[in-house]
Amino acid sequence: MEGQSMADKAFEYNPHVKSFEILSSHFSLNITHSSSYKSSDKNIFLNSAAFPILLSVASSVSFTILTNLKFNFMKTNFTSFKLIKIILLCITLPGAVCGQIIDKHSCISSCSWGPDRIDIFGVGTDSQMYHKAWDGSSWIPSASEWEPLGGVISGTPSAVCWATNRIDIFAIGSDNQMYHKAWDGGNWLPSPGDWEPLGGDFISNPVAVSRSFNSLDIFGLGEDNQMYHKAWDGSKWFPSEKGWESLGGLFRSNPAAVSLSQNRLDIFGLGDDHQMYHSYWDGSSWYEWESLGGDFFGDPDVVSWGPNRLDIFGIGTDQQIYKKSWDGTKWLPSINFWEPIGGKFSSDPDAVSWSADRLDIFGVALNNKMYHRCYDRGTWPSDWEDLAGKFISGPTVVSWTSGRLDIFGIGADDQMYHKAYDKRWIPSMT
Repeated sequence: MEGQSMADKAFEYNPHVKSFEILSSHFSLNITHSSSYKSSDKNIFLNSAAFPILLSVASSVSFTILTNLKFNFMKTNFTSFKLIKIILLCITLPGAVCGQIIDKHSCISSCSWGPDRIDIFGVGTDSQMYHKAWDGSSWIPSASEWEPLGGVISGTPSAVCWATNRIDIFAIGSDNQMYHKAWDGGNWLPSPGDWEPLGGDFISNPVAVSRSFNSLDIFGLGEDNQMYHKAWDGSKWFPSEKGWESLGGLFRSNPAAVSLSQNRLDIFGLGDDHQMYHSYWDGSSWYEWESLGGDFFGDPDVVSWGPNRLDIFGIGTDQQIYKKSWDGTKWLPSINFWEPIGGKFSSDPDAVSWSADRLDIFGVALNNKMYHRCYDRGTWPSDWEDLAGKFISGPTVVSWTSGRLDIFGIGADDQMYHKAYDKRWIPSMT
């Protein structure tokens, strides 16, 4: 990363920690590799020896197991072949350096529409979507069961809540179209097993955000590696039910998007040159893509803790996490430079904010354990803390009230694990 020094964090593996709550009996969740990149260089290849994958069966840990359901572990798209199933391989792209590839991606989508409520979604080995919810006292349909939602789905879904008891889920079908399903408080729409087709031809996971009540904006990469957008305005899809608006660009990562206000959308992605790129909508028009510099692998993550504030995170080629912020008038530390926040990671980061000027960031380190760091009122009060576990997926985190965090990931035993923070780590920190 130009202009930045590399933090040298050891992250040593301790096989005896017991710190996550087990939520299931056996998992193998579905991942779409972030580098679903169409290149003119045809020498894209898979190399199982190029990168040391550190997977071993987890000892008893204190996450919570969520199910007996098995999920697909990994899927990806490339130029000349569709949905190749990859088990424990390093994916080498043109210009990539093995050992700098992010091999763990989030394969779960979660959202919260109110206090003490969490909804989790993932794709099973039968390619159906599955759902589980926490209602404040118990898991629904049960701690070990999942609700099937039908479909023939590829990759990781994107779920968003824009009102109490309202959920909208987006996913890519086996035909590479975007599909949509909604929960209205009493029913799944269009039905428990059916999905609404929204057209398109995609090679990335979708990302969905809501700017306000009854509004949705969805983004994905088309087969030409451009960014595409569709919006719901409360009564109809724009530009049409099956049509998509091209936002241009040339990308090699899944997109990340956030809304700072009712008339503001910010979208990010990694370009062909591994730099971070940004575009935004100001309520009337989209602005040209701007380079934010950096040298990244994997997928970016973005979070907003207030109007005119956003924070972007990415994994640099030195495998530490980098951060850049927008304060309403300028980029910090600058438009081209990034703040290094240390660590050595093999997963994409996931960040969340539970209040103004508070950020919590999670990632899986090279030793496959979960780590956490927080930003609080302008400072980093402590270094990365070890939350233990042994993971083969990246983290997914959600916050449903100030001071509360819920983190999910897939363990090396293929089970889903859960840890919560509520004044203390539950079931324990390590």
